[in-house]
Amino acid sequence: MWVLSLLIATVCATQNDSITRIAFGSCNHQERRQDIWPSIVRKKPDAWVWLGDVIYADTRALTFPLMFAPSSIDSVQNKYTKQKTSPGYAALASQTTVYGVWDDHDYGINDGGIEFENKQAMQQLFLDFLDVPEDSLRRRQEGVYTSHRIGKGVLLILLDVRYHREDYGVLDGDMLGATQWQWLRHTLATEPGEVILIGGGIQFISDTKPVEHWARHPAAREKFFQVLAESKRSGIVLLSGDIHIAETHRLMCNGLGYPLYEFTSSGLSHHNPSWMRPFVASGPTLVDEFYGFNFGVVDVDWVQKTVHVMIHDIDGSIVRQHVLSFAQLEYQGERGAGQGYYCESLPPVSNRYTLAVVRFIYSMFPPYTMSSLTALIMALVLQIMFTGMTMGVIGYAWRSYVFRLKKKP
Repeated sequence: MWVLSLLIATVCATQNDSITRIAFGSCNHQERRQDIWPSIVRKKPDAWVWLGDVIYADTRALTFPLMFAPSSIDSVQNKYTKQKTSPGYAALASQTTVYGVWDDHDYGINDGGIEFENKQAMQQLFLDFLDVPEDSLRRRQEGVYTSHRIGKGVLLILLDVRYHREDYGVLDGDMLGATQWQWLRHTLATEPGEVILIGGGIQFISDTKPVEHWARHPAAREKFFQVLAESKRSGIVLLSGDIHIAETHRLMCNGLGYPLYEFTSSGLSHHNPSWMRPFVASGPTLVDEFYGFNFGVVDVDWVQKTVHVMIHDIDGSIVRQHVLSFAQLEYQGERGAGQGYYCESLPPVSNRYTLAVVRFIYSMFPPYTMSSLTALIMALVLQIMFTGMTMGVIGYAWRSYVFRLKKKP
């Protein structure tokens, strides 16, 4: 009998060792419903990864433009405490390792970046929430970026797109800052990992939404893809949050020779309704999407050599899934002579024009006094006005030309 028990235990242990399971999610308001956590707990992940907006630390006023204000340190600390002691989340944190990076709302201010004055204090509160040791390098560095090795061979890289992110009014603005860029290159060059999960608070690939994403600083986005290509690493998969829906994007970058997949999970406590789809629709890189409460799970199967990414709804049911083989994510170098490190997707001309107008609007207002959506609405209004004036001038010139022709004998 004991032999049978030992055999069963050995089989179970082997099955557990053969799969590394990592769950991830974002956008969790501490004052809203926390019903999704039992479903995440039942998945028994080896790690939980926060991809931003752990709490909503800032406050907003119903004004136009939409104004945001940071909360006091005591208020933010109370919000973290409320989330940390929430029964559902506490149950998850007690059974698995928690990693994370922030986005704007847990950074302290909506759409916040390099100019935010309270970022040092907010960094310590965020790391307190994650139980990061007092002697950790993350306590002393500028920003909460980090890397971890999970299971047999997963390298998790989390990027801070807040602490050093330049204002959107800055031409060719940066996202990461010189030190973090150097750290990212070094991590990719030296840290082992057969599967590399790179996560951040905002989307890497999508470039058309009226929200924040890497394409708002196109030069930094292109630099990021170039850094990935120069690393010559296989197995890179991108993870993100922020947008209050779940999405999958696919982008082919010549420098890697294999497609970059990005899986976005956003909506732990709240989500966008499906009727908003026409206003937040993504471009040609979009593979699929899901509107509803959601979290993501990555299963790395070391026996089958696959990366299985699933999006689950609030009940834990799979609503979207993709299985990528290690062979599909194998580095193959440049494809196409003379093309260099080139990604096939760039913002459409119309979108680049909109981004230019948005950049102009941001430059006219103090930092963090309006949301991305407000800036976009103002940009669209200005574009309509400019287009109307342009058409009026063209129409006037044409009528004048025709009038002169008719006057000729």
